[in-house]
Amino acid sequence: MNNRELLILKAELEQCLKKTREAILLRDVDKLSIILYELEVAQKKFEISYAKIYSNRFSKNDALCSLTPEGSYVSV
Repeated sequence: MNNRELLILKAELEQCLKKTREAILLRDVDKLSIILYELEVAQKKFEISYAKIYSNRFSKNDALCSLTPEGSYVSV
């Protein structure tokens, strides 16, 4: 993930936060449901990008490591 992609993801998350605040103030449950979905999509994008970054950082000597769901590596 490069800086541009990080900035785009950051902007998406900031927009979701703004929409969340507005929906809470308006007590709009439907809007909150949509925002929750958008946040889940953004989270998945981040998890995928994070996994790609860290999988590229390990050399062939580290091939016996496995990525955990929490985003850390363990020896296999």
